[in-house]
Amino acid sequence: MPELRDRVEAWLLLGLAVVALGAFALRGQPVPATDVVHPAPAGTTIGLLVLVGLLVLAVESVRAARFADPRFRAVRAPLVLALVSQIALVLFGAQPLVAGGAVVVGVVALAAAAGRLVRLEPARTLRTRLTLHGPVSLALGWTAALTPAAGELLGAGLGLGGGEASVLLAWAAVFTVAITGTWAVECVRAPLPFAVALVWGLVWILPGGSGWIVTPVLVAVLAIVWTLVRRLTRGGPPTWSGAFA
Repeated sequence: MPELRDRVEAWLLLGLAVVALGAFALRGQPVPATDVVHPAPAGTTIGLLVLVGLLVLAVESVRAARFADPRFRAVRAPLVLALVSQIALVLFGAQPLVAGGAVVVGVVALAAAAGRLVRLEPARTLRTRLTLHGPVSLALGWTAALTPAAGELLGAGLGLGGGEASVLLAWAAVFTVAITGTWAVECVRAPLPFAVALVWGLVWILPGGSGWIVTPVLVAVLAIVWTLVRRLTRGGPPTWSGAFA
């Protein structure tokens, strides 16, 4: 019964979006401080915009005309998983393993949603671009910016962090984000919100307290901005969409 499944997924997505936004409003977006990651107060403010965007997507998804829309059908399941991970991060972010695992799950789910959109025909209306492609890309960029902190949190939870290990782990994570982020800018349907959220997260979260990490963050930001400018000036569809096939 595809229609019943579509309706259940759409309303479940809407309910989770409301819960996630309410939890954020009450408790804020926790990005736990670690040995090398010290979030600045302004770093998490974009999290509210991300959740508002996902709520707008969820509201649009329950419209009768959207139940059978292949684009909305493709992203509902991964976005449900992403919102569950967001709620877990807000409620249990003080626990390193839970916080790190929630970010990893969120990144994987949002990357799956973005990849499915790339395989489908692009949106032809501004409304669909604003209510579908934009929120997914914004959420993916913001969550991807949290992955260096997530890696260190997972390491700490497993007893692998601390000292030089944390430094090396953070460096590796930042450069990984730089490489995958520039690649994703070429792939996603809405590169501008993705790049803005990713750069915002890198600038406001990672260099909050450790001066030495500014260098890899600067390299990552410059690479992402350069790729974004090239993509926007070139125009046209994503050039590396075959990577998602």
